[in-house]
Amino acid sequence: MSPSEHRLGEAVRRMFARPEFMMPLAAAELQYRKNYYRLNAAALLEDLFFDALGSYINRVEPTLTFNRAQLGEKEWDYAIEDTKYSHKVIHTVSDVGIDWDATHTEPVWSAEHPIAIFLGSGDPRRPRMGLAPNLSRPVSFASTNARLRNKSRVGIGVWAGQQSLEIIYSSSHDEVSLGLREALPFKAAWPRIAEQIAKGSGANDVEIVFCERVAKSAPPFATELSLESKYLRPGLYLLPKQTLQDIQVKKNNRGRQIPKETVRSLLQQAVINGTFAPASLWFGVYASDVPPDLFITQSQEYESLFSPRRPG
Repeated sequence: MSPSEHRLGEAVRRMFARPEFMMPLAAAELQYRKNYYRLNAAALLEDLFFDALGSYINRVEPTLTFNRAQLGEKEWDYAIEDTKYSHKVIHTVSDVGIDWDATHTEPVWSAEHPIAIFLGSGDPRRPRMGLAPNLSRPVSFASTNARLRNKSRVGIGVWAGQQSLEIIYSSSHDEVSLGLREALPFKAAWPRIAEQIAKGSGANDVEIVFCERVAKSAPPFATELSLESKYLRPGLYLLPKQTLQDIQVKKNNRGRQIPKETVRSLLQQAVINGTFAPASLWFGVYASDVPPDLFITQSQEYESLFSPRRPG
């Protein structure tokens, strides 16, 4: 990994650790995916990430040089220092497009630049975790105001490494149908989350988890949940150029893609190599399902012309 790639990875980790950056990105992952068509949602999420990263660098780490590609550039999306990056956004582990030119038919592809992939949900969706001694169940990492079914457990956890989650709060619910937002209101969750952030955890270290249809006689969440299988967390996976040489690709009538299983392998390797910046999407539980009104945002510049506080 080049020094530039290391600086990008570290900058994104620090950005995701700050709630004022992580929370808007988490809300957008829910809002854009739910309200826009897939390619449109991906394009908007890419633009939002560029704006967030640029804002973070300008505000917090201004010695870093960050530049976006000119409109129409097909090979890369932004540059940090002297290294250009292609940025991809996927909601789940899936095929990743490398070009949108159906005339390219070569079955083997090598990258010209590193690729940064933002994965918007964990894989698998419901990994098995040890809830308590001799009790293992699929656990969901909350990112929306999901409806809980009867005999559910809800918890707040803090990551303690890649495979274990330290539970700092848990509750049990017997209702047949209960919204996660009602089971764990923001005013109840935030003081506990803020306390962990004040102790040094990042906003991206915190998770809200839940498990459904747990026997009434079962014990509450253990103080630590352990993953029983490999789990890819949401976040930014940085794939250095050298890992993207002589890749077998497939094609369709729109272009060429890296196959899903190859993508999975590359993401897993990024975790092993330490080129992964985890994100946490729990704020989606409390965010509105509806994205911000684009017209109101756009109209503010015009409206500001009539402000009595505007000079001239």
